[in-house]
Amino acid sequence: MRIVHGTLIDGRGSEPIPNPGIDIRDNRIVGLGEPIDDDDQVIDASGQYIMPGMIDGHVHISSHQGDIGIKEQTGPEFATLWTARILPRILRAGVTGISVPGGRHFVDVTVRDCVDAGFLVGPRIFTAARALGPVGGIFNGGMKSWNDDAEPDSVGIACLSTDDYIREIRRQHRRGVDLIKIADDYWGDIQGFSQENLNSIVDETHRLGLKIAIHSRGAGTTRAAALAGFDWIYHADLATRDDLEVVRDRGIPIMPVFTGAAMAHGLGWGDRLGTQLAQQIEAIKLARSIGIEILSGTDSGNAATFQHGQHHGNEPAHLVNDVGLTPLEAIETVTRRNARTIGLAGEVGTIEEGMLADITIWSQNPADDITVLQRQELLTAVVKDGQLVVSQGRFVPQPDTVMLPLSPEPSRNVS
Repeated sequence: MRIVHGTLIDGRGSEPIPNPGIDIRDNRIVGLGEPIDDDDQVIDASGQYIMPGMIDGHVHISSHQGDIGIKEQTGPEFATLWTARILPRILRAGVTGISVPGGRHFVDVTVRDCVDAGFLVGPRIFTAARALGPVGGIFNGGMKSWNDDAEPDSVGIACLSTDDYIREIRRQHRRGVDLIKIADDYWGDIQGFSQENLNSIVDETHRLGLKIAIHSRGAGTTRAAALAGFDWIYHADLATRDDLEVVRDRGIPIMPVFTGAAMAHGLGWGDRLGTQLAQQIEAIKLARSIGIEILSGTDSGNAATFQHGQHHGNEPAHLVNDVGLTPLEAIETVTRRNARTIGLAGEVGTIEEGMLADITIWSQNPADDITVLQRQELLTAVVKDGQLVVSQGRFVPQPDTVMLPLSPEPSRNVS
């Protein structure tokens, strides 16, 4: 495959340049410039804008099936089929990779393996299983201790001791997760972990070769998480300058996840949400100003109203409009920087020789108007792993691959 003409936004924060020509062999970019040899497939991007595929660092894919009227708990079979059904929506939005911080029944592991095996259409998936947290934490109402009969449909496990955390981390590792998700208090009012807890949790996770991230809104937990060496921190709403300096000095990035909070606030989900969102914006402005790397995630799928495929481009716009990033810097958060959240830092997220070929093409320039990334009608092509998978808003048939029907559109079985 060769992509010719158009304007190139490489994902590294560089100014857009005329596309020198992108050569793809198998699943990698093998050259930029003069063609290496004759290509069977040429994509003409004249008048269009080429950038890496987006990576959403915070997406839940099995957590909620409420958008089709299912209100009760669902079993793993239903959840698996439902999750397979929504994966193409994400890809069609220009998202070629997602990081999944928690879900149900190890469903996310199953669908990840199906996508990797090539018989489901979807983005790259880097996934956790059920989140782990303390009694009194974010999921307290729906969580049970590891040694109780936890609700089979729950998205969290309450742990009563460091040994409980270690046991559950090892169990999830055996089931094939990529990521461990830890979650503290919903608002950040209390700190549910000691420093010793977090140190042991992180050490064991890294010993097993997994990544670990934490839902941390409170100041104390954010500082403690940085000292423990978490791979990234979600939210950090109430962090002070002193806390953030610890985060910076430890080299830990922060993913604010403004999109989910902003949508919930817009739906009238409580006065405190608006107040705390304003506090978080100020904290993230400060974090950026002192040199902390900012990542991008939307919380899509965390409630039935946050539907997949509709909001993945919102977070870069929040980072531009609320925090003050330039559009090119915001694009970098959702491409190069976010590659770490799918375990592929240095492998995806930029358009340069040797990188995996995850590429999107847009009819308007997101470096001029970041809201372009929110408008699927402006997305003309998606290349994932070296294959053209979406063209002019329609899926391109892939051999031996199944896509479940996407309502309200007509069914497109590409097997």
